[in-house]
Amino acid sequence: MLREGVTPVVALLLLIMVTIGISVVFYTWISSASTSLTKQGVDSNVRTSLKSEGVEKLPSGGLRIYVRNIGETTVIVDKIYIYDSMRSRLLFTESYYLKLDPRELGYITIPAIKVAQINAEKMKGVKIILSTKTGVSSSYTTLSEIMKLPYKPTLIALRAYRSNIDPSQNHWVVFNYNSGDYRLYEGSEDHPNEPYKGIAPILENIDEYTITNTWVPWSQRPVDSPIIIVINPKYGQEDWVFTWHDPHGTFRFYLQKLLGDIEIDFLVFWEDLFNPFKPPGSVDDWKDHVVRVTVFTNGTYRIAVFMAKGGYSHEFYLNVTKETPLEGIFIYTKPFGAYWFNVIGGYYYEMPDKIYYVTP
Repeated sequence: MLREGVTPVVALLLLIMVTIGISVVFYTWISSASTSLTKQGVDSNVRTSLKSEGVEKLPSGGLRIYVRNIGETTVIVDKIYIYDSMRSRLLFTESYYLKLDPRELGYITIPAIKVAQINAEKMKGVKIILSTKTGVSSSYTTLSEIMKLPYKPTLIALRAYRSNIDPSQNHWVVFNYNSGDYRLYEGSEDHPNEPYKGIAPILENIDEYTITNTWVPWSQRPVDSPIIIVINPKYGQEDWVFTWHDPHGTFRFYLQKLLGDIEIDFLVFWEDLFNPFKPPGSVDDWKDHVVRVTVFTNGTYRIAVFMAKGGYSHEFYLNVTKETPLEGIFIYTKPFGAYWFNVIGGYYYEMPDKIYYVTP
């Protein structure tokens, strides 16, 4: 009797457990499917809230990418990607900050110095993707010709006069700040029209740099360039401090925030002893002249001197149209033996009377 009573009870318990198990599995599947469908619906709506509307090539060679928020909430574009549209190869990525209110049209600027780093020669098209902090993305595909459109780079020149008696004793460097390409010329008659060519270092995404800790022989110079270009990672939109170390100590350059639509903001450090035609015995600090150059998207240049020193006389030229003899827009002269600097609280600031706005 005992065995006959146990069997129906066990069977009933097993049936109940199986039923519960099936219910749990079914509930889990329904919940998962519902969540997936809901997420797909939300993502679909979110993606349509950001729309790329076009790409423009700026006169400087930079790109301006237009994007509109067509949604109902504010979005912040924080990243841009550029791909080869045919091979899905990543060509460029950068962080940005662009806040767009509902229905607002805005744009992101990629400076010419960045565009110059993108090799679009063998591409038929490029795909530009903008993303936001909330995961919203928008893509825009355009012909690669937009990357290849010709533009005339604005060349900068720095000239050093070594003698106040013989004006032929001078040398000058002409450079393209987008690529770093430079050509150095000697003005004396024994070296006419023989440029020394090279590529200047372009330092990006750094706040500190050591050129050398001691004077070094010419043959052991740390860089084979008279100039070093340092890109301001804040693009002039925030205050930024750049620290420079050399045999004479530590120097902190305070770049204050600027107003306006800025494409690129950078420092130029120049060693005026650098001259392969008449090499010095040794070189030291690469800061005989330190100047800030800010390029606005409307084509205006802002030139601000931080430091200029030494026995040589210096000249600064913008928009060089002829390299030898040197022709361009003359901006200013540092006289022989003059020492220019503006130190406040241990920081070097721009000299208020040495700031120039020029539209080539």
